[in-house]
Amino acid sequence: MRSHMLMGAAILAVGLISHPAQAATNCGKAEVVKGDVKIKRDGGADETLQVGGKVCQGDQVTTAKESRVKLVMDDGNVVNINPASAIKI
Repeated sequence: MRSHMLMGAAILAVGLISHPAQAATNCGKAEVVKGDVKIKRDGGADETLQVGGKVCQGDQVTTAKESRVKLVMDDGNVVNINPASAIKI
C-alpha cells in the first residue's frame, strides 16, 4: 500500500514538473475584432490584430476610435477592450 502511495506521489510530482511552461504561458485569441485593432508583441512592432489572432502575456493591445476587440483567454476568461484603449496582457 505504501509503495502505491509513493508511486502516486512521484507520478504527480513528475506531472507538475513536466508542464511548467504551459502554466506560465497565458494566451488567448481574438474572437471579435471591429475596426482598427493593433497588437504589439513584447519588443516588436505594431501589427494588425485579426479574428483568431493569438494574444499572450506581455502583449499590448490597442484599439482606435470606434474600434473594439473581444479576447477569449485559454483559461476561459473574456476581455472586452473598448474604443480608444490600450492594455497590456
